[in-house]
Amino acid sequence: MKNNRIPSLDGLRAISIALVIVGHVYRSATHTGPHTPFWLVVGNASLGVSIFFVISGFLITSLLLREHERYAAISLRNFYIRRFFRIFPGFYAYVGCIALLGGLGWLRLSRGDLVSAATFTWNYSRFATSWALEHIWSLSVEEQFYILWPSALAILLRRTSKQAAAKVALAVIIAGPFSRVATHFWAGSFYADHSYYLLHTRLDTLMFGCLCALLTGSDVLEQVYRATAKVIWIFPVFFLILSPLLRFWFGDRYLFVAGYTLEGFSIAATMLWLVRNRSSLVGRALNSRVPVFIGVLSYSLYLWQQLFLNPGNTSVTGKVPLALICVAIASVLSYYFVERPCLEYRTRFERPPVKAALIDQSAPQGSEMPAA
Repeated sequence: MKNNRIPSLDGLRAISIALVIVGHVYRSATHTGPHTPFWLVVGNASLGVSIFFVISGFLITSLLLREHERYAAISLRNFYIRRFFRIFPGFYAYVGCIALLGGLGWLRLSRGDLVSAATFTWNYSRFATSWALEHIWSLSVEEQFYILWPSALAILLRRTSKQAAAKVALAVIIAGPFSRVATHFWAGSFYADHSYYLLHTRLDTLMFGCLCALLTGSDVLEQVYRATAKVIWIFPVFFLILSPLLRFWFGDRYLFVAGYTLEGFSIAATMLWLVRNRSSLVGRALNSRVPVFIGVLSYSLYLWQQLFLNPGNTSVTGKVPLALICVAIASVLSYYFVERPCLEYRTRFERPPVKAALIDQSAPQGSEMPAA
């Protein structure tokens, strides 16, 4: 089978999930989030999620653009079939497990928790309180993004151009800090306290990946790439080390006003360089067997780490190192016995876009298709 994965992205996913897991190990052990400079750097779960967001925006937009180039159309039907088989089986297996534990009385769980999780509205719900499902906020952001962006991109490409879509993505990025500040001061206490979790306050991070995909091959991106490639080391140093320290010194004021924007740009610049330089020392490391395997499992790891790496789990399975062993076992079982078997069925439901006959099928299709 042809390897259709974009180079280095699985390695970046491995870094992302490692940051999340280390941060949650610390919280599980201390009952508080990382709050020292060292632990804010090595256990920066917030940054791990931001890296996931940038990668997701880049992959989804690249996939849609590749389909448009090939068929002169975007099939939203095919897109949602791919998303369904990629996201839903593993997700609902986890939610079902939590529901079962709640039914047995081993977890405190409300109807609001289950409804908020099952409908991907956790990030906006006032009824979502269960610790076992609180990480659903980030999956809710992604699912809400999947509802809005592919349709918007399809309309923009049909009526205008990639350049217009890029301007929309840039406008969302510019509006991001204003959205966060406005939410914090004027949206009421509940949403001010949850401004970290909301689609409209985190959409700009996803849009950095979208913008990177939209500008691929353009003079603008190539100029930016040539400039950043000369000092590429600055960007991972910034988002991995300096940005967490700035958050330590200035708190969420830094993160909401400038931090997410600076991190998003730095992650996107680093991602693009790594994709184009897979044969570099760092590129070879990220594309080696272990990081790639962890990256492939990253979605499963993200789903199941919440149950075991949380202060709410007071059983023996919540104690490190057994908790980490439980996370690994549950993730492997989920991937190999739920997620991957379901992925094998998705091609049976996909259909070529209706305009496929208008395009010369012998035309070059590009070297690699992003993983859906």
